[in-house]
Parts: sequence; C-alpha cells; structure tokens
Amino acid sequence: MSPYLIFSVALTMLMSGEKLTRAGWNGRKLDLAMYVAVQFPDENSANTNPYLYMQVGNERTPWHPSNLDIFADDWQLVE
Repeated sequence: MSPYLIFSVALTMLMSGEKLTRAGWNGRKLDLAMYVAVQFPDENSANTNPYLYMQVGNERTPWHPSNLDIFADDWQLVE
C-alpha cells in the first residue's frame, strides 16, 4: 500500500480519478474491498455534478465524509 495521506491530499487525488481507502476500514478483517472514488456524470447521467461514492464489494453508494474521515491521516491510494 501507499504511504498515508491527509484528506486534502486524498481529495485532490480523488478528483484526478484515483481510488482511495482508509487504513482502518480494511483493517477490520473485511473480506470485501472498500474504497472511495469520484463519479463524474456524463451527458446521459441524471446527476449533473460530480459526487463521491463508496464501493464495497459490488455495491456502490453515494458517500459523504464524516468529521473523522476529514481529519484522518490514514488515507491510502488503492493500487
């Protein structure tokens, strides 16, 4: 895994199309991959603005960072 990042750096990377996770999320013995990414809507999308989503296994849901996520310093690039 990549070195740990703070949220402001992680957000910049997300906006450039990278997928990120927090060390604590997958450290809970989860069998499923868990990460955050950005969806950039196209002309066929019902949404008109980019949004963050969380992917857990095959499930994708819109995601809003909590205060704990924003102040965390354990963000990592998903490789």
